[in-house]
Amino acid sequence: AALEKDGKKKWNNRLQKAIASLERLFNYNYLYIGGGEAKKINFELPPNVKVVPNVAGLLGGIALWRD
Repeated sequence: AALEKDGKKKWNNRLQKAIASLERLFNYNYLYIGGGEAKKINFELPPNVKVVPNVAGLLGGIALWRD
């Protein structure tokens, strides 16, 4: 919704800020981004941030519930 409302440039700007905030808040080793809009990212992601296919998120969730 935000992408259509505000446009690609603003959306990407907000995403960059969100990634930086998440890293400070959670100190993660890796951040995986998925979903249909992930292909619209037009900036270079940090080395520990990766765009993954939707199926990766599903399989990860299944693995968590299996244990």
